Amino acid sequence: MSFDAITGQSIAELLVPTNVQASSRLGIEPDLSFHQGLVKQWNQSTGENVVEVGGTELPDLPALNISDLVIISPGDAVGILKYKSTMFILGRIVLPNSDQLGNAAIAFASNSASAFNFAMTTTETTKASITLVAPTWADEALVSANVHLTAQNTTAGIDFAYISPHINSVGGHQIFTQNGAGDWQEVSSSWQRVITPPFPTLPDGVPGITVECKANSLVANWTAQPENTALVTAQAVFRRVS
Repeated sequence: MSFDAITGQSIAELLVPTNVQASSRLGIEPDLSFHQGLVKQWNQSTGENVVEVGGTELPDLPALNISDLVIISPGDAVGILKYKSTMFILGRIVLPNSDQLGNAAIAFASNSASAFNFAMTTTETTKASITLVAPTWADEALVSANVHLTAQNTTAGIDFAYISPHINSVGGHQIFTQNGAGDWQEVSSSWQRVITPPFPTLPDGVPGITVECKANSLVANWTAQPENTALVTAQAVFRRVS
């Protein structure tokens, strides 16, 4: 993307007071000035950066517009405000009708897992589970979970199979189906939940969300069958709202 039409001089004339501009023309270094920088490196999780300003690469400049921290990427042009010897990143410079106008502080995650050959007991237990890693900048997540169970009633009488999705250990809609002796049945359930930080720490040490497919029988235990199947799928939309 070209920013030839946008120069530090032209924007400085709008941002910097006239007396400061006059001092600059007289060769006096002004306290306040505007510059354009080119992002060379950017860590969207920590804000650590390297920005090229006037041909010099400067590390870890502070940012005034923190809402831009999770959007800026290497190659972006950014506005730089210099006060005396300190420089601050004002934010991205984006031209009208640019495709960068659609950028937002939002991220997506999805995962799925299945399990087979398990027994059904009258105690609700996890049959399959997945995790979704949360971006460190996210302060809200909408999680949609779907679970499905196929199992055989191996008892000699009528029984019921229950299933429910759990998101971060909180149970959702519990659905059941009636099974005759020896019958195979399928049952599904879905649920959505909005989650805010702090996100629990996953086993690998990063913040995230755990989604489980939990199931149980009602009257008696069912023996394991190779075709018994549990499936869990989930999607999450993470966003920054502050």
